[in-house]
Amino acid sequence: MIFGILLVLRIIVGITSRARSHRSEKMMESFNDSADPVWNDFFQSFLQSLQFKNVAMLSSALRERERALDMVRGHRDYESLAYHNLQVLKFMHCCDGIGAYADGKKSLEYKTEYRELSDRKEPVLRYSSYEESLIYTAMLAKSHDEARELLKEVVERNKVRTAVKQAKEMLESMEKTPRWFDFQRGCTSVFYSRHSAAEDKGDYSPACAMLQLMLSRADDRGYNLTEEEYVDMLDDYLVVALKYFTLRTNVLIQNGGAPEGELLFIVKNPLRMLIDFLPDCEEKRFKEVFKSVLEEYETYDQQFSMFVSEYGQARKALDM
Repeated sequence: MIFGILLVLRIIVGITSRARSHRSEKMMESFNDSADPVWNDFFQSFLQSLQFKNVAMLSSALRERERALDMVRGHRDYESLAYHNLQVLKFMHCCDGIGAYADGKKSLEYKTEYRELSDRKEPVLRYSSYEESLIYTAMLAKSHDEARELLKEVVERNKVRTAVKQAKEMLESMEKTPRWFDFQRGCTSVFYSRHSAAEDKGDYSPACAMLQLMLSRADDRGYNLTEEEYVDMLDDYLVVALKYFTLRTNVLIQNGGAPEGELLFIVKNPLRMLIDFLPDCEEKRFKEVFKSVLEEYETYDQQFSMFVSEYGQARKALDM
């Protein structure tokens, strides 16, 4: 049940993201609004972040979206949209579920102003950023109750047909999944698979974002992870992060860049979680799992040794 519903979610999210990038790059001239100079400057900055993102300059893309946020401070409607744009980048491209959740909450802080801007710009953008904020934040929420409140608003607004259908299906699935962790874990299985290439959809950034988020809430109500569950997810997080780093590095190098200043955060974050976990890990079988993972990291041994101090620290902690 979860797989079928969230497959719809993955497809909708992917199509929306790709369509947004394409339209934004092709239609900038028609987006100019002489009556709204704040919008023009803001959207130019957004386009620049898209250009960085498309050549895998992810740190630069993130900085540009943060610059766009600073540009509209004091304008509640545009601040909300800027936080939404940060949420999408962090979730779909920067493996940061913790940051994406925080930005989603910030985007919905001034709902009235944000709804009005989103509705006003929807004919131009051809998507509803407000509905996206609600659904993304529901996926990353801390509980059934928090997610349910966000999704019910999508249904009650009844504005975007695909979003309403998606929200209803998620609500139905949540009712059949008493433990919130199990629902979110079901989300990750849609984005990637380590069982077979045929099952692996390759959406590694949202997969990493969800894994990071759940690991960070290991002791929270609705999660209460066993050590076995924690190790299983941390193992996945390390492996999937390396897959994503490899893919993005290939794109960056093809475009004349280098990963040192743009992509290394992808592997730093799971390695930090591993370092934090190892002092409390007493079972040898778990340590063997992580040794096996770090052997895969040896593909980039020289680079990681030079630029990722966490790599050496983790190896040392595992007596490698």
